[in-house]
Amino acid sequence: MENLKKKCKDLWAKLKTVKHIELVLAVGAICILVVVYISVTQFTDKTSAVTQSAPSLQTAATGGDITTEVESKLEAILSKIEGAGEVKVMITFKSTPEIKTANTVNEHTAGGATVTTLQPVFTNGSVVILAEEMPEIEGVIVVAKGGGDMKTKLRIIQACQAVLDLKGKTIEVFPMG
Repeated sequence: MENLKKKCKDLWAKLKTVKHIELVLAVGAICILVVVYISVTQFTDKTSAVTQSAPSLQTAATGGDITTEVESKLEAILSKIEGAGEVKVMITFKSTPEIKTANTVNEHTAGGATVTTLQPVFTNGSVVILAEEMPEIEGVIVVAKGGGDMKTKLRIIQACQAVLDLKGKTIEVFPMG
């Protein structure tokens, strides 16, 4: 017992001579916490899909509404077309965007079977997004003050085709009442 006390005192004396011992101990404690966290989460039953469908057209990176943003930009540019006047735009999509997140793969063996779990990677409290694939546009409705004039209507349809890469049959232009 005395031998153990002497070894502990010697170790403590050596540790006191180390510069920034607090920093070294803090890093050591953090490493231990990380190892414990990884070992605990490795055996959880939670799984995360690599591809998750978003409930709405919200961008995860900015929190902005993609639909509103695209519609606003389109309204701004279409209203500049000669004869168009005031313009309102509505865009419909065939589905919701697909968000691909970064995931860590954990494998462990339980009862002779290998179980693979995927867990999302977080940075600053947010999931790391690798890609966001926008859904296909189903249709566009444009209501314009000058929408009754055939030339203006054609220009608006051509502008929508160019900017949204759509066929003319998915774009309808109506006069504003």
